[in-house]
Amino acid sequence: MSSWNGWVVKAGGSLCSDAKGLRRASHWLRNHFDQPLLVVTGGGILADRVRELDRRVGLACDVAHRMALRTMRANLASLREQLGEGGVWSAARLPPSPVEQVNWLDVEPWLTGHSREEKSWRFTSDSIAALVAIETGAQRLVLLKRCPIPATRDWTELARLGIVDECFPALATNLSQVSLADLSAGPG
Repeated sequence: MSSWNGWVVKAGGSLCSDAKGLRRASHWLRNHFDQPLLVVTGGGILADRVRELDRRVGLACDVAHRMALRTMRANLASLREQLGEGGVWSAARLPPSPVEQVNWLDVEPWLTGHSREEKSWRFTSDSIAALVAIETGAQRLVLLKRCPIPATRDWTELARLGIVDECFPALATNLSQVSLADLSAGPG
């Protein structure tokens, strides 16, 4: 594990589903430029379409997983265009240290064949971002959400409520600082 002097930020895919969400996520990111950021985007409504297709036709787990990872790439492009900042990391290895103030991670090349990758709907962008934070030794993991967040930081309860994915609680135990930010209201 390296020691990445910055934060890993997971921008929930629902924030990429409309202009207001994109503006809110961009505003949050701009207000946190005082430390380097490595951004992982969620799949949002695009991944929901893949889930729907999977329910209808029964996609192979690997196929559904790869399709969902590609929705994350599409949302990365949307949010990066809105913010207008940062370079994209699209490689099998994570950056050893921050290259720019905002660094975007195209997760598919990095995650492909990873020993901790789970190809199921239990392992989504929340867990992927946690895994990135663990592997980089990031100072903090921040999950940007577009939903009300209960006061509890019981990750198992938050998974039960659908705030984080099912695999996240086990990964969160390996992180010293994890926070959630509700961007369902605010500038935008």
